[in-house]
Amino acid sequence: MAQKPIILYDIASQVGSWSPNVWKAKYALAYYGVPYETHFLEFPEIEPKAKEIGAAPTGKWADGRDQYTCPFIQDPNTGKVVSDSLNVAIYLETTYLKDPKKTLFPAGTVTLQQAFGAAVFTKLGNAARFVLNQTAERMNPASKDYFYEARKDMTGGAALQDVKPKGDDIPKVWKAVEEDFGAIDSWYASKSDKFASGNDKIIYVDVAVAGLFAWVRSVYGADSAEWGLASTWQNGRWGTYIKEFEKYEKSV
Repeated sequence: MAQKPIILYDIASQVGSWSPNVWKAKYALAYYGVPYETHFLEFPEIEPKAKEIGAAPTGKWADGRDQYTCPFIQDPNTGKVVSDSLNVAIYLETTYLKDPKKTLFPAGTVTLQQAFGAAVFTKLGNAARFVLNQTAERMNPASKDYFYEARKDMTGGAALQDVKPKGDDIPKVWKAVEEDFGAIDSWYASKSDKFASGNDKIIYVDVAVAGLFAWVRSVYGADSAEWGLASTWQNGRWGTYIKEFEKYEKSV
């Protein structure tokens, strides 16, 4: 029996896929050679759809309510529904990995990769001041107000518009963003290493980092000055990342 495409639930926008977490799932699906179809949801539609198909919550809101986020997948081949980009990748590896050499999770590395990902997240504060506002402007009307309100969880409760750099602060904060990613660059074993593994082998950390830059490229545009600048940082490491992942940007 032919394998049916997995359904990937993504967040609707004016620019197609943009969420770094959804990009992780898209990259993983294509990397493992798993066909999929994308179903876009406006933000207010995510929780009802997740509950309808049995997708688990991925966190809690500040008031203690369950939080439902994209991506989540529905696999018609197994009947499984999986939430959260890391869980999706682990599920795909467990279910669909054909060549052990292509593992994204070499033995004993899951916890280490999670720690690396958490450390990367701590360096995103300055970038978020730009990218979250830019993302809001790429939302459809049905999602824009929701996005502005929901993302206060990443700004300590401040409105996104209030944390967006303005005037003379813009070049200063962009410089700080470059320095933040310089710190991430320093965590790689060598400046010449393509990927976090220290060689040409992709692991899940690389999927996660590529997802961040796919987010920037998506909401600013591949021809934008902002993406042009970010892709050259650290001797072009991040632009090279995205080029390496271009072959995983569409369903097989």
